[in-house]
Amino acid sequence: MTQQEEENRIAEAVARQLNILAAQQQDLFTQNLDSAIKNALGGIEKANAALAEERKAVEKELDAARELRRKAENEGEKMATEAYEAHRARYEEATRTELLRNLCRMHIEAGKSNRDIAFWLNVPLDFVEKIRKVVR
Repeated sequence: MTQQEEENRIAEAVARQLNILAAQQQDLFTQNLDSAIKNALGGIEKANAALAEERKAVEKELDAARELRRKAENEGEKMATEAYEAHRARYEEATRTELLRNLCRMHIEAGKSNRDIAFWLNVPLDFVEKIRKVVR
């Protein structure tokens, strides 16, 4: 065997060994990459599961808050109605008195007597007299 043939044979052996090592390195890299992807996917699945649980909890809190708001609105409306009803007689009396004062003033300005006005409006005579004092 000549020296050239020996060098070629050694070069081919080295090339085969390099190909084997490159294939082994590529397999190892592929295994490491697969493992990393599986770990990442597992982490994503865990995160998604945790997010789904958190979403359920937040939806429950939102439902509870909506229910509390509904109750508060109902209670507020009930309280307003009760307050109005409690003072309704006073509001009606104040409105009635204001209306009678205005009617009395109009009759006074039209020149009617205190007795006629008190009779027509069914109010005490001193009510008309007080308004006449204010009108003067």
